Amino acid sequence: MIMQIFSSQRDKVLDVVILFSWVILPPIFLLISRGGFFISSILYLVLPSIYFSIRKPDIILKALIVALVAMPPMIIFDYLAFLNKAWAVPTIFSFRLFQFIPFEDFFFTFWAVYVVIVASHYFFSSLKLSAKNKIVVAKSGIILLLLFAIFIFFYLLKPEIFIIPYYYLLLVLTAFIIPTLILFMRFKLYRKPLFWITVYSICLMLPYEITANILGFWTFPSAQYIGKINLLGQSFPIEEFLAWMIFFPSATLAFTKWVADRVNYE
Repeated sequence: MIMQIFSSQRDKVLDVVILFSWVILPPIFLLISRGGFFISSILYLVLPSIYFSIRKPDIILKALIVALVAMPPMIIFDYLAFLNKAWAVPTIFSFRLFQFIPFEDFFFTFWAVYVVIVASHYFFSSLKLSAKNKIVVAKSGIILLLLFAIFIFFYLLKPEIFIIPYYYLLLVLTAFIIPTLILFMRFKLYRKPLFWITVYSICLMLPYEITANILGFWTFPSAQYIGKINLLGQSFPIEEFLAWMIFFPSATLAFTKWVADRVNYE
């Protein structure tokens, strides 16, 4: 019993160290080494994913499935973002998908979705998912594939339909804020975890955003933003703050629930 208590306390201390290190060390390393977007994704996403996968092995399969299922809609969102100049991302690779999308974006998005799922379910036991329902996952996948097929159709025949004024704002509202509100209102057990997840997300992603701006991981060439945030000599859209620092984790959990679980927790 004493050994179990000691082991549990040691694990908690290690978790705290990991969380603080995750906020502090990557920006320092990147600024000193002048590391790129791809390296930053490994530091911020892949390494913590490995750690939390070891800590929460029972969620690995679902996290992988959801991260893979998230790729088709993320390709659409990303393509429209590049087309409408909501953001621009240089690449170290010699190819881009659909004219615009660099490999770094796929790498970042996959691991961002994955790490949110494994870390959130590790720290908050109330975020339990039911046993995987293959029919539910298949239906979700079919819906997303149909959506992707429609995107391909218009991409090939009428790409101008994707020119959307204030696209980034529309993306934030539809893909981030609305799913978060649905999750918050329908599932009471998610409310307290969502608050703490959001607080930590801001602490983690705000330094990352400033570091990324300094090192040129991405830029914001559009003039169609609702406003800009200026901090420590760096400037980025309000939409960027709302999407990636506030609502991305909760929107990811909402997507996870839609793809892999249909149990109505009270």
